[in-house]
Amino acid sequence: MKKLMIAITVIFLLVVAWIAFRYVWISYYNRGSNYMTKGEYDQAWEDVHKAQSMEFQVPPDFLKALREASGREN
Repeated sequence: MKKLMIAITVIFLLVVAWIAFRYVWISYYNRGSNYMTKGEYDQAWEDVHKAQSMEFQVPPDFLKALREASGREN
């Protein structure tokens, strides 16, 4: 019974960690979007790169808009 409780606890903590990590990458994307809206393109690119480094797939339409607005490719 004790091993089962430990296993359940470990699984629970892994799920919580995954959910928290997911919200971090989404937060970078959202903040990058806000920076783009304000015309702060360097900061927008920084956050996009952080989100991408965490395996977040930034929507292609957003990347296209950021490229056009900032005059940068990456």
